[in-house]
Amino acid sequence: MLILQHNIGFAWQPRYHDHIIRTRTETNDIAKYIKHNPVQWEADCFYNL
Repeated sequence: MLILQHNIGFAWQPRYHDHIIRTRTETNDIAKYIKHNPVQWEADCFYNL
């Protein structure tokens, strides 16, 4: 494994979960979220913390 070969520390991210994208609709929904989410950042109450 690359991690072991290069002695890179590894730990799972907290509150992280995998999701298998199964349909084209899911792919499109996720792409829209990625594209449009940064627009919402300034309205987020945690944005400037």
